[in-house]
Amino acid sequence: MQSKSALKASYMVAARVARCKKPFTIAEELILSCAIDMCREVLGTSAASKLESILLSNNTITRRIIEMSADIECQLLEGIKSSPYYFIQLDEFTDISNKALLLVFVRYCADGNIHDDLLFCQELPTRTTADEVFRCLDTHFANNSIDWNCVGVCTDGAASMTGVHHGVVKQIQERARQAKWTHCFLHRENLATRQMSPGLHDVMSLAVKTVNYIKKNALHSRCFAALCDRLDSEHLQLLYHSEVRWLSKGRILNRLFELKREVYKFLQHSPLAEHYINNHFCAKLSDLSDIFNPVLD
Repeated sequence: MQSKSALKASYMVAARVARCKKPFTIAEELILSCAIDMCREVLGTSAASKLESILLSNNTITRRIIEMSADIECQLLEGIKSSPYYFIQLDEFTDISNKALLLVFVRYCADGNIHDDLLFCQELPTRTTADEVFRCLDTHFANNSIDWNCVGVCTDGAASMTGVHHGVVKQIQERARQAKWTHCFLHRENLATRQMSPGLHDVMSLAVKTVNYIKKNALHSRCFAALCDRLDSEHLQLLYHSEVRWLSKGRILNRLFELKREVYKFLQHSPLAEHYINNHFCAKLSDLSDIFNPVLD
């Protein structure tokens, strides 16, 4: 009984380490040691000695995570195969190390419920053309014996995805005649924000300039944090804006609006300062924050 409990505890710790994205060595070096100390102090030495039988070495945690990952993938594949139909969503992007990655999400029916899961994430070794993306997708389906019962494909509007003759969607529809294409709603929001009114676009540009002015310089960033600390502000820093992670627009606008008083005091010798005591500008900044908030929920 004790060995089964220790084995289960080992898997539970491995799952938590994986979810928290911590180094695998933390399980034995920190978690187990802390658990033994707490148990010895609260429950006694005999109870603490039972914890020593739990295997949490680096290799053990690695093996546990691989086994759980394989089991989850097996359950996912069985669910997709048992579903009469499924939908997929594709997203190709380049990470900070310039690796091209293909993310594929799937929606399927199992046990009378609709499930949404990440099917796989795989690197595209060279080019990101439609043929390469479809080859990656088709190979994964073939290796896992997934039939093309796809009835829906969701992508952005990139030419490699939606090309009339050789796009990924076109090639999928050649395998799954019933598949319908829909445009990703997040990318729809992204496209919509590119057509903002000139007034709101100017406010957005000034907001980004303000954040970059304060954040790009280490001295400015430290001084601004010290100012916010003296004023007992809720936050000590602004957030960086990124065009790649466009959803960050909502977060930086909210933070900037919350710290507009501190920003004005910090920028008193800059032409940007006058905007943060302008009621018209602040009203538009507030409007932008409200516009982008629903996208983040």
